[in-house]
Amino acid sequence: MDLPSTTLKKNLTNFSISTLRRRNMEWFEEGYMKKRFEPIETNLKPTIFEPGKLYTFTYPDPKYSDTLPFYDAQPMTLFMGYLKKGGNPFGINLSYFPSTARTAVLDRIVRVFRRSYLNYNKAQINRGKVANQKVIPMSYDMAKTILEGSGFEFTIRSYIPSLIASQPEIITYEDWWRTLTFNSQFIQKMNIQAVLYQYRKSLSGQYKVGKRRKTKLKDIKVSEVNKMIKNKQN
Repeated sequence: MDLPSTTLKKNLTNFSISTLRRRNMEWFEEGYMKKRFEPIETNLKPTIFEPGKLYTFTYPDPKYSDTLPFYDAQPMTLFMGYLKKGGNPFGINLSYFPSTARTAVLDRIVRVFRRSYLNYNKAQINRGKVANQKVIPMSYDMAKTILEGSGFEFTIRSYIPSLIASQPEIITYEDWWRTLTFNSQFIQKMNIQAVLYQYRKSLSGQYKVGKRRKTKLKDIKVSEVNKMIKNKQN
């Protein structure tokens, strides 16, 4: 499985970024909002969120929406599990990342898990065996290990199932590259640039407008991650 950034670069040899952004947004709206076609990976368990899967759904009125400084009405969330208190599902909402950080995060996840999990799961999906996949061990502790330096903590959100207004759908692995072109247009109550300013401030309290910081994740070997997974399984 190619990295999302690699797939994006391949597409950029034939189309401009503005064309890809428009086409990918149309693809998202037609398939995931208007439901005019079935996603490649059908969500067989609409009430259960699986770690390591990227989900989207309509969430127009979250709890405390009147007092929240901002929220996302159509989250695009990589799930990590369920909260111990309350049991609500939670994960990393990619909409709160700038494109460079979103790219770094998804590329890192693919690098770490593609040999042991993603290549197998993708093959199962292509064979029509969606139910026969390996569960990716994408917990909060795992995110702290493999995404250190990304500022992912700022993007974590939990969701109350009763407030989810549409069936959650899966954006399958081979379509992750498309999300690198999205503009986070469903964020409410605050301009996306103001949200991204808060994200960058979370990385460095000294951040000033106009001073961009390149996302740099801490290096980690896949063998170290595999050892960590094996130790937790024993």
